[in-house]
Amino acid sequence: VSSGDKWQDAAVSLFQKQTLELAMRSLEKHDKDIRDISTVTMAVNHDDIEMIREISKEFRRSLLTMKTGGDPADMVYQVNVQIFPVSRNGGVDE
Repeated sequence: VSSGDKWQDAAVSLFQKQTLELAMRSLEKHDKDIRDISTVTMAVNHDDIEMIREISKEFRRSLLTMKTGGDPADMVYQVNVQIFPVSRNGGVDE
């Protein structure tokens, strides 16, 4: 399921908040062999955020078109990708 490139709907925002809560619960609930929750903190130039967004978008597209060998799916997974600042920069609000 994808909301597409442009969305302004409060329902989508609420859904995203709920999936983030599910991810937090998964840290406690699920064994590592059935989940992957990883993080990376990196220094970037603010001008490169659009390129990072495009890489993230392409990753999501690739997942949506992925084939699973012809076998019917036996589980549903939620994949969340978050990109957000953790520092301040002149001209960029928190």
